[in-house]
Amino acid sequence: MATQRRVRLAHVALAAGVSQSQASRALNNIGQVNEQTRKRVLQAAKELGYQANPVAKELRVGAGKPLAGMIADPGNLRTHDRPGTYWFRGIATMVEGLSKAGFAPIILPLESAELCNSLSMKAVIVHSSSNEAIAAVRDAVTAPLVAFGDGEPDDHLRGLVRYDDVAVMNDACSHLLHSGATRIALVVPTEEGDHPLSLIDAYEQWCVEHELEPAIHVADGEDQLRAEIGEVLDAGVDGVFAITPLAAELVSAVKGAGRSIPDDVHLVLYGTVDVVAESLSPPVTSIDLLPEKSHRIAVDVVRRVANGEQVRALMPHRLVVRGTTNL
Repeated sequence: MATQRRVRLAHVALAAGVSQSQASRALNNIGQVNEQTRKRVLQAAKELGYQANPVAKELRVGAGKPLAGMIADPGNLRTHDRPGTYWFRGIATMVEGLSKAGFAPIILPLESAELCNSLSMKAVIVHSSSNEAIAAVRDAVTAPLVAFGDGEPDDHLRGLVRYDDVAVMNDACSHLLHSGATRIALVVPTEEGDHPLSLIDAYEQWCVEHELEPAIHVADGEDQLRAEIGEVLDAGVDGVFAITPLAAELVSAVKGAGRSIPDDVHLVLYGTVDVVAESLSPPVTSIDLLPEKSHRIAVDVVRRVANGEQVRALMPHRLVVRGTTNL
């Protein structure tokens, strides 16, 4: 037996010949909508059998504060879903910050982004390193958007908090160079999203500026990482900047290839949390992405976008020098 498709706000808006935001205002009796449009929307909703989500209605009526949506891309949390890691710390900071700023924050999964239209959100922030995911939210949500990761501001995407990949690459690779490395490789994962591609672009730009030949290696999983590291070191690389959650495995792979850290190979990791970096032997030099500070900046961007501004900001970071590079 075929399952009946749930009628969504987008279907009502299409049938009534209005935008989703107009349909939402008409159905919820909020904002300024002329009477003819309101009747047309209500008639379309009746004919289609549209029913507003009861949870959404409860939240909208009972929150008592302006609502701010947080769309979480599961791709970001797949390998970073425990306390102490970047996304967990960042989202916790945003929930606290939005609450203190006078909002009622609501976290929704990517596939439920359309629910924001029933909640009369003041602004919505989407957490994703995938341009495709951000574009999908732009198509589904009518509230002013903020992207945490990537994107290009326009009349709908009013705020952007993006990675400062050029500065990150300059800090990491220049530090490797100053530590004594003469050939520096970039190791990246084949994860979903556009951020690794942006880092590769920044790395290639850095190599051009320093007249060095790029050496880009892709590795996923422990076995592939060991194989790639062996190939990297056999090619004469003595400096590695790695974007990988497998910090312990990477250090083990270098040692397993018969190299000493940092005497033979200098190593910098991207985004490795302090508790992991400091637990390894030797402790790993890393780029700290400062999740609490970055997400406090995001809270301010959401607040300003909700007030009608268009805002662009860069995420901060810092290089933490430890035992895998020369001080």
